Amino acid sequence: AIEFTRRIKDVDMTVQLLGDSVLREVITVANNIPKELAYQEVESQVTALEKRVDVTALKNDRNEIEKMITRYLTFKGAESSGGQSYLLNLFG
Repeated sequence: AIEFTRRIKDVDMTVQLLGDSVLREVITVANNIPKELAYQEVESQVTALEKRVDVTALKNDRNEIEKMITRYLTFKGAESSGGQSYLLNLFG
């Protein structure tokens, strides 16, 4: 999550999220995007991400970055605990 905060500032295009393992991990987990997305063509991956993530808003708004990190940590925590966290319900 800390590395995400540092790296997101250098992103100008959605496709850059796909090329960076840290950014990709945070974005896909936080938005509940299945890892199988990687099997699709790059353009399809970009389209799927753009439906859920506004790179410009994310890059320039500290609150958006914090929300993304919170969602990531919430989903990651639920994943590692083996059960579903009540916090997941907050993010629908």
